[in-house]
Amino acid sequence: MMIRRCCLLVAALVCLASLLTACSGANREKPAGNVPVPGGTARIVQITEPRSLDPATLSNQWVLNAMLGNALFGTLMINDPETGELRFTMAQSFATRDGGATFELTLRPDLRFSDGSPLDAAAVKYNWDRIKDPANGSAYLQEASMVVATEVVDSTRLAVTMAEPVPNFAEAVYGQVVELRRTNDFDMTTSSANFADPEPALWSVFHRNSRRNLSGIADAELSRALQDGRTGTTSRQRADAYRRVQERLNALVPVIFQVSNEPSVVTRRNVGGVVQYAYGSLLPEELWVEN
Repeated sequence: MMIRRCCLLVAALVCLASLLTACSGANREKPAGNVPVPGGTARIVQITEPRSLDPATLSNQWVLNAMLGNALFGTLMINDPETGELRFTMAQSFATRDGGATFELTLRPDLRFSDGSPLDAAAVKYNWDRIKDPANGSAYLQEASMVVATEVVDSTRLAVTMAEPVPNFAEAVYGQVVELRRTNDFDMTTSSANFADPEPALWSVFHRNSRRNLSGIADAELSRALQDGRTGTTSRQRADAYRRVQERLNALVPVIFQVSNEPSVVTRRNVGGVVQYAYGSLLPEELWVEN
């Protein structure tokens, strides 16, 4: 998600009457003979209110604030909801030629913010650097810390240098922790560890060097397996690494895992074009309503 150095004028072209986040989903085809047009007013119920409209702190996953964030700021890339493969939106590519040590992000030409100013590589660098700054309290600080530096090549290209090679970082791009959590001065807490290969999130939750490791576990064997899983270049290498991760978690039992969710949306019968990606983020530009 992008934000300018000053306030943005936002024009979200969303065509729906009412969208409710809930535990059921629908995606209707466009009515025969009708062509959706941009415009209209949306009444959207979210599960929580955003704590900020700053994209550095606005959560962009599940049914939290992804709909709002995507409508305001758009997306550089998403994953295909059917195949899981990377799909580019405002970006044209995000590629590595050295096994994940560096990447080059290429934007579509002539992108503009809603006030007419250019959405260029410098704007992306500004936003990505802000997510890395601990002072901004981004929930994605740990993932952003995998990037050592960004450098503007030209108006559409941004060079990205990783802290260590992460070959599948492009597919995985899709916090500040209070003092009580950093010192592990508690008996129990709740958190999350979402896993989807390739991924950096499991590393963030259980690696001994991660600031998001709330359990305080510092197991060398587990950390080595997590490192191998994050940096593996093939599915077989990562599968072996995550098998070792699972064995260590079974032996250590640092947490109790509970999974009970199905990121979905529920709509009125005249609303369609519901498309979700990643962990349930909703694409507002695909929505339509039949009058």
